[in-house]
Amino acid sequence: MYIQEKPNNVLLATLFNVAYAITVDVLYQVFSRYGDVTKIVIFSKNNSTQALIQFADVQSATHAKNNLDGQ
Repeated sequence: MYIQEKPNNVLLATLFNVAYAITVDVLYQVFSRYGDVTKIVIFSKNNSTQALIQFADVQSATHAKNNLDGQ
């Protein structure tokens, strides 16, 4: 069963093969290019680093996802 996800202003980023420490500042530099970032939370899950990035609006989050997905 495929469930269509409704676009929202929060992205879940899973970071693989990181060569240096991932900080809120690093993620802010990457994601703020696509819009106003209002909150970033970093956590570990299943032996990987993940982050929730909240944007001020859905359009910015969608723009970031379209440009960074798979990078």
